Amino acid sequence: SSFVTSRPGGAAVMAMQWTTVNDVKTYNLSGGKSLTQFLEDSTKESTSLKKDEEYRSRLELMQDFEFRETSSRVCISKDRQYIGAVGSYPPEMKVFDTEQLALKFMHRTDHESVDMIFLDTDFRKLVMLQTDRYMEFHSQFGKHHKFRVPQPGRELAYDKSQAHLYVAADGSQVFRFDLDEGIFLEPLTTRNQSNETVCFNPCYPFVICGGDTGVVEAYDCRMDNKKPCSVFDAFQEGDDEDNGRGVNCSVFSGDGMKMGLGMASGVARVFDIRSQKPLAERDHNVGLPMKAIDFTTHQQSRGELLVGSADERTIKIWNAATGELFTSIDSQSKLNDVKFFPESGLILTANDSPRCGAFYVPSLGVAPRWCHFLDNLTEELEAETHETVFTDQHFVTREHLEQLGAGSLIGTNMLKPHLHGFLIHIKLYKQLKSVTEPFAYEQYRQQKVQERLKEKRQMRIPVKQQVNVNQALLERLEEQAKAAKKAVSRKQAKQSETAGTLLQDSRFISKLFANPDYQIEQVQNPGEVVLPESTQAVLDKALAKQKKKRVKSQK
Repeated sequence: SSFVTSRPGGAAVMAMQWTTVNDVKTYNLSGGKSLTQFLEDSTKESTSLKKDEEYRSRLELMQDFEFRETSSRVCISKDRQYIGAVGSYPPEMKVFDTEQLALKFMHRTDHESVDMIFLDTDFRKLVMLQTDRYMEFHSQFGKHHKFRVPQPGRELAYDKSQAHLYVAADGSQVFRFDLDEGIFLEPLTTRNQSNETVCFNPCYPFVICGGDTGVVEAYDCRMDNKKPCSVFDAFQEGDDEDNGRGVNCSVFSGDGMKMGLGMASGVARVFDIRSQKPLAERDHNVGLPMKAIDFTTHQQSRGELLVGSADERTIKIWNAATGELFTSIDSQSKLNDVKFFPESGLILTANDSPRCGAFYVPSLGVAPRWCHFLDNLTEELEAETHETVFTDQHFVTREHLEQLGAGSLIGTNMLKPHLHGFLIHIKLYKQLKSVTEPFAYEQYRQQKVQERLKEKRQMRIPVKQQVNVNQALLERLEEQAKAAKKAVSRKQAKQSETAGTLLQDSRFISKLFANPDYQIEQVQNPGEVVLPESTQAVLDKALAKQKKKRVKSQK
């Protein structure tokens, strides 16, 4: 499948891009240029945006849902009314109000943010983890406080029942901060040399930590000794170790019974919290580490649990129980974070492009009530017919790439993951093929020369088709079929068309020109009646007897 632009009819014409994988349509709501890019192009070309058809037909999910260069994290508040995102450059934090479909407020920060979470059900309390080892707290009036953590942080997790903030950092320790007392607590000491992820269970009082060794440790938040209550290795035999053995991301399902882990080896696994054996897993097979993982429910199949795992280029949505692929989404830019909007088919992403990503999958669920217009747009697009067009891309598998000697291109911008292989630019594919197969063109040219010589030999001696029955009729039909181009009247054209149809009909030819029972008698006199051979023989015998009686009577 490929991107196709469609314009449904109506006063407000909008352009949407969509892809189809596994018979599931995904609509890209963030395709095209951002507002800043439109303004810059308009200034360079000295043209008005009123006359720009692409600008007039653009689709914006929310106003200013973009950053100057890139976005690194996106999060959704508990009440589902606010969406937060951090990006650069310059480093800034934005909060959007879904009820107004617009920007609520924006704050510039001193350094880029690594992670961001809401501490309350709405936007009034939030915290950002920054690259300069500072955590910056904001309230509804603005910046509240900031303090420094001992090591560079990777991810945040919040225990609302105890008001404890967990920070996965570069080192063997996971730092804890009591927001009620305003003090650091005893850190959690893990077996990892660098902790990449930390996640708090929404239903049960324990937190998990994962790091570079692939070991996952679970800690009971009610215990004072802070020793792990469960330890297991999430790295399995057969996993690719090129990008390390570590656990890059983690998440719990809404009921707290399922745990999802994204590995640096490019594999996503789902565990039951009561077992150390994975329930299901999915390998992206592109050699890229996992960037994000999240759970969602399939609204059209009685709340079936699905997993969304993402690397830098692809989001794969699959069944949490069986591992069966539901659909796959290819991103046009490098992905940094992925979040499913609860109980809907909307997917939000942070990526290395000015516009924050937004995808809508109608088969996954309905659109949220604040953007219910998406259902109307997609229904109009479903009623229209579209063409799938490939223009400058060529599909290749991993084995084909190895044959071309281009295995080192996997993971670069020159290859785009697609289905069970990759999409490569047709010019690059031809260059690689010309290097690996230098005599391919010469073989192709010789093949064409032989085909032309064969055609000329057939043209020199016209061969007439020989049949045993109705040879004259066959010749007459062939002449009528050849005279189709020279037909002057409608009658001649119709006769030529009928003759060509008869000659192509195998049922007609197999009996009329092969079976003697279908022999057509040649009539010399139009008024003469031709009888069958058996009837004619009986008449001849009767006439002969009558002639003998007449001769005897004369004698």
